[in-house]
Amino acid sequence: IAPLVYGKVTYLLHRLLMIVPSFQVIVLVCGSLIARAKRAALPLKAAAAILLFLWIQQFVLPGRGAVVEAVRSISFDHMRGGLAPSIREAVEKASRVIPDKSVVVSDPITSYALSAYNNVDVVSVLHQHGNPNDPLVMDRLIAARDVLSPFVSQKESLKHLERFRVEYIVINGGFNRPVREFMACWSPEFLGAIREKFYGPEDNFKIVYDSPDVVVVRVLGYYCASERWLPTVPFLSAGADGIHPCARSVSGGGAVVRGVSVAPQEVRPGETVRLTIQYEKDLAVEPVLPVALIVRFDNAERLSRYASYPGGKYLRRMKERVGGYLSRYRTDRMPFDGLYPPDMWPLGAPAAEEVQVTLPPSLADGAYDIQLKLVEDSLLPNFSVRDFLYNEDSYSSVSCGRIDVKASLVR
Repeated sequence: IAPLVYGKVTYLLHRLLMIVPSFQVIVLVCGSLIARAKRAALPLKAAAAILLFLWIQQFVLPGRGAVVEAVRSISFDHMRGGLAPSIREAVEKASRVIPDKSVVVSDPITSYALSAYNNVDVVSVLHQHGNPNDPLVMDRLIAARDVLSPFVSQKESLKHLERFRVEYIVINGGFNRPVREFMACWSPEFLGAIREKFYGPEDNFKIVYDSPDVVVVRVLGYYCASERWLPTVPFLSAGADGIHPCARSVSGGGAVVRGVSVAPQEVRPGETVRLTIQYEKDLAVEPVLPVALIVRFDNAERLSRYASYPGGKYLRRMKERVGGYLSRYRTDRMPFDGLYPPDMWPLGAPAAEEVQVTLPPSLADGAYDIQLKLVEDSLLPNFSVRDFLYNEDSYSSVSCGRIDVKASLVR
């Protein structure tokens, strides 16, 4: 039923599925099916066995894999010593110098902990955990993002600080790898640049606590007479070699993919492909939703066999699982890992980045189109019935490159 109503009641359907005791329902349905099959004639027993097999292959195994990957991606092993010690250290150190009832801005993860353990007001908290009646939730997330970004000037940061009357900034550098959350991308490599950002001018900022992992800055004033620090963008130059223009521009969220270079062009399954992607900002956009880049590798010859009829996606998946191979692989990411979103880019100025994609070891031999698509990345994306039934779906896009996968390739 869910696919049929998804396009109309997306958010409500998510909420409903969260409160439905799905595990108990699955156990009851499967138990009832097995019990009835035991009492039934042989043809019905065979039909029940086939139904269970298909259901496990199509939904249980992929669902289990998706849950494992999701848990792994949001696990707290990216915090030094686990989540609790790192956050506790930041909260304890900040508490020593920040008076009660102060207004504080920090990254949303640290802010969430600060608001729980301290008597302070924070500008933003982690994605959906704010007040649902607050009309400024997105503005608050953007303010935290910009203040703690090395690509946003002091003057622009001060505008956010003044709007929310911020008194203290807490910079938590206790992450040992980049964090990617909704509107809250942060890298430990930023700590040095952010520390420099708030060292001057002294009539605006004063560092009241400085340690290798935690910096606390007091905001003294919101007017910036002159900037002693200017942002830099340490990404690849736009003139990367070997860029091949896409046949048609891939655009979304104000950003455009102008071209891609692929190396190597012949690979074995399981090897890594290096994509150099050239972007350009062609439209001035307000910072609303983050932009995601969808990269999909499609074996056009194999997929064309299932493209024209509903349910072809499930037939393809079944054949792939039985045969132990894949004819499609997709990976989603943010341009520049979300650290440099398109609304920060200068209008009309190209920028490029290098993306490394490790292909699955089970990828079938053949020629693969590299399809790219830029989409606004919401927490609850919208799908249509077609997405659930056809191989050509909302992830399908423009082919910007090609690779040949050969298991017998000799280097």
